[in-house]
Amino acid sequence: MLHFARQWGMTAALPPLDADLDHDGAVDAGDLLLLLADWHATVHAGELGGSHAVHFDAVRGPGITGCTVCHVDNLTTHAPRDGIVHFADGKTLAETGVCNGCHGTTAQTKPIWGECVACADCHNGTHPGHGNPDGSGLAAPDKSGYFFTAGHGLASDSRYAHSGNAGAGLGSCLPCHDARPTTGRHISGVAGDYKRLRSVPSDDLAYTAPIAELCLSCHRPGQTVPGPLGRDATAEALPHSAGVSGHYGTISSAESAFPAYGDESDFALHPGFGCEVCHDAHGTANLGMIRAVVDGFLGGMSAPSSVTLTSASPGWVQTDGTGICEACHRAGGPAHPDTHHPGNHNLGSDCRLCHDNHTGSFQASASETSCLGCHGTAQGSRRAAGADFMLRSHHVVGGATDGDCRVCHDVSQHAGGTVRLIDYNQTGSVVEFTSDAALEPFCLGCHDADGAGGDTTPFSDGVPVQNVTTGWDAGAHKAAGVSCMGDGTTGCHGNGHGSRKKHLLAQPYTPPTAPGYVEEEEGFCYRCHGEVQGQFALASRHDVAYGDQAVEGGKVECVHCHNPHLATHQHPLVNPDSRANAWTGGETGFCLVCHDGAPPTGVAFPAQSPGSGYNKSRFVGTKHDGAGRTCGHCHAPHGSAQASLKSLRYDQLDSVVWSFGSAQYALCWQCHDEAKTVRSGSGANANNAFGTRHDKHVRGERASCIICHDVHAGYDAGEDGLISSPIR
Repeated sequence: MLHFARQWGMTAALPPLDADLDHDGAVDAGDLLLLLADWHATVHAGELGGSHAVHFDAVRGPGITGCTVCHVDNLTTHAPRDGIVHFADGKTLAETGVCNGCHGTTAQTKPIWGECVACADCHNGTHPGHGNPDGSGLAAPDKSGYFFTAGHGLASDSRYAHSGNAGAGLGSCLPCHDARPTTGRHISGVAGDYKRLRSVPSDDLAYTAPIAELCLSCHRPGQTVPGPLGRDATAEALPHSAGVSGHYGTISSAESAFPAYGDESDFALHPGFGCEVCHDAHGTANLGMIRAVVDGFLGGMSAPSSVTLTSASPGWVQTDGTGICEACHRAGGPAHPDTHHPGNHNLGSDCRLCHDNHTGSFQASASETSCLGCHGTAQGSRRAAGADFMLRSHHVVGGATDGDCRVCHDVSQHAGGTVRLIDYNQTGSVVEFTSDAALEPFCLGCHDADGAGGDTTPFSDGVPVQNVTTGWDAGAHKAAGVSCMGDGTTGCHGNGHGSRKKHLLAQPYTPPTAPGYVEEEEGFCYRCHGEVQGQFALASRHDVAYGDQAVEGGKVECVHCHNPHLATHQHPLVNPDSRANAWTGGETGFCLVCHDGAPPTGVAFPAQSPGSGYNKSRFVGTKHDGAGRTCGHCHAPHGSAQASLKSLRYDQLDSVVWSFGSAQYALCWQCHDEAKTVRSGSGANANNAFGTRHDKHVRGERASCIICHDVHAGYDAGEDGLISSPIR
């Protein structure tokens, strides 16, 4: 035993070398094995100078359980006693083939007994090590062929062909692998066993398998100082399934989106798509250390796919289906687990046109080519959308970003032939743009109380969306079959991106005509409301037309009185002071919102008034008001052939020739009995407060009623005769 101890480099303190350690009455090989075990447990593995200790070690080595695995039975041959070590095939170390089972026939490691074994001595393509002494085990995977030319062993003064970044410059395997592991098995006989990796402290990266955590120690985005392994890589990345919040770009939780996302409570069952799924840090024949074969286990089933990513074929998508993305996202493949994007969409297109690289876990992003990078010009039958956001009115102030596009557009089946829009009122649903009317749920899904799924400022400009759903469903426009989108008669808005008219109005590419711009003002309403157009063409009218406004100085628009999203047949008006609210009060109160001396913003009166001014607030409480008379008894709302929007003739000039039954004061005779008010011919009754004086003034002096009366209010409050002062 002393001979063995010296030959195997056992220099530390040991039990007595002639001890019967197994108490079988003899000092033999059994005692030797116990001696080795005790020595290994007592002395640190790094101090072992002999190779036998490694062979017996189940953590670092193959874990041989007896001498006769390699050697002849010493109980009969006692070969070591004569100084010549014989193996089971009867040959010496230099000649034996016993070692070939593990080390291979051309192994460089077999003759170097007692010295260190380099990783590449086993992990090579020409003479790999094997898992079992009889050669039946798995061959050690080749990790040396590209390590120093395309892997992490590339010298720091060289550049990677794909990224152009400096080489990682890892001179050995030890920056990532544990040289002296204390758990697991290095030669486990299990393909893909990574238990010899160095461990890193746990962090906040949920749903990330341990091997991905190891990669992120150096490659974590935003990291500016060396990570736990002492390095900070130039290339920063998040794995496809990382997402520091557990998931990204999905309405599903990470747990329900397996296998694309790992399960941190059981990575063995659900490892997720970490770095190692696509990459081999040791380097490959592909660019970017991309594996030659990738198996994403989509749907929980093994589905290995060959991958090509070379200088000659650098696309993520290849014509023969061997692109890196196509390893999982391919025609006929399992559906993507992210339920926002359930299909393998836009097949055949380079994914980088829309998707970010590693820094954003491959979320759709503008970091490569933006949406408008393509849609800034016409794409087939699709018009160029970029210019829409530069028109007079448009969604998103200041120009749309890719994020703004994705607020509205679902791209899970991008380029599939149908524009798909997100329905925020139906989680996980989309609205297909098959007709203008079909878009109503999409528009109202955002233009409601909670905006885009709870976000009332969904676009990058921070502008709140307008809630138009308060009265839309019960509104007159919806009842008439008018929708949000259309040609101006079937719907009011023509383009969700922008319009050459204000408010995204229909016929978006036809500009309104200067200087009146009637096509985006009252003229737009006239497309359906032709009867109103005729009223605004009468002699007196509210100044809604640009020409009237320019001449008179007054201004009022259709929307000051009407809200197209809110109007009903019962309540067609809105409060001019708060146009989001329907007007439910009386007619006089509505008119006095403007005619109270303080008109709402945007409303102006002409500089000159043909009567007693535009402030009619004193009308409240007068004899006319008390009698239940409203503004509408005397005035038309839009226009009239009579002056001052009066509904009937009411001459206001002096020297009017009046005779009984004539129409000069027809407006007054709606309520006042002409025969009782003015003395006239046979049968007339002059029984009124003014007696015969009305006859004298109206017929005799040819004075009109307005000379003495102000129908809106008298000079003295409460005076029944509504006598104005001074008498005109």
